[in-house]
Amino acid sequence: MVALLEPVKVKTIDYEESDLGIRTYNVVLVATFDSGPVPPRTVLSFCGVTKFETYFNFFGESDPRAFASKAKVNQLDEMGNKFEVTYQFDNDAHGTGQVNQDGTQPSKPQDQGDTDPGEQTFFVSYGTEEEEVPFVEEYKDEAPKKVVSSAGQAFDPPVIVNRPASYIEIKFLCYNQTFANKCAYEGKVNSQSWTFNGFTYPAKTLFVKQLSFDIKWKMGFVYADCTLRLNYRADFFNPIKVLDQGTYQKPAGGNGSMFSDQPPQPIKSLTGEGSVSANFPLNGEGKPLTVAQIIAGEFVYLEFVGFYEVPFTNILRGL
Repeated sequence: MVALLEPVKVKTIDYEESDLGIRTYNVVLVATFDSGPVPPRTVLSFCGVTKFETYFNFFGESDPRAFASKAKVNQLDEMGNKFEVTYQFDNDAHGTGQVNQDGTQPSKPQDQGDTDPGEQTFFVSYGTEEEEVPFVEEYKDEAPKKVVSSAGQAFDPPVIVNRPASYIEIKFLCYNQTFANKCAYEGKVNSQSWTFNGFTYPAKTLFVKQLSFDIKWKMGFVYADCTLRLNYRADFFNPIKVLDQGTYQKPAGGNGSMFSDQPPQPIKSLTGEGSVSANFPLNGEGKPLTVAQIIAGEFVYLEFVGFYEVPFTNILRGL
């Protein structure tokens, strides 16, 4: 259980006043915990103060109408156990009549823009951007064909082309978003089909490019203003196909390990004189392709899992 290593310290306090007499106060606190990393929501739970009058002794007067309108958490060390918390207090932050006459706070947020964090309303945009991909197959006929030279040899390195890539950007509010949730999804691919906004995306077609959020404070409620950016590929992110090629081959009867009694052997050139000096196509089992196989374009591509896969069950809810 995380705990404060020392009492929360007040670093600075200042304020400015508008021509209408509305004051905006800024309070900067420093919180140090006995272990880390500590989620921003937990940090605010230890530093959470909704009324500015808690600090009235610094000004020698009280301002009962000043409530916290914004909160920002900034991590100060690599361990994630020391933070700087900045609160903004406004004595008319939510508009005339939004604060009770006695200066007390309303029982629920009354100004939340277009949506309530608890109602999971989403703002979605779809777009297209270009990405660089290796061009190894053409789709001129029903069955894809390998991209090779006029002599039947695969290009090394492969041709790189710019291809349009679709993306989905989702903006939403969430009470439970955490840094752990960001780490759980960012850079991952959906392991199962995922349905959103009336469309079901097959497994391995979505990649989480970005899951970012700002911790905010309104009328005593802490929530996260989130942005989720998903890249979409109809031909799947996993597996990644790589042309099987090299300058070495497995020896007859050996496993081809560099540390075995029969390590990989150099591939002999087609002329029989010396070894090949450039990568040569292999058959998927560590042996070079025959001339007939090369002419026929029977190249072998190895499949690798290039991205971790996770279900997207709670990606919009937080952990």
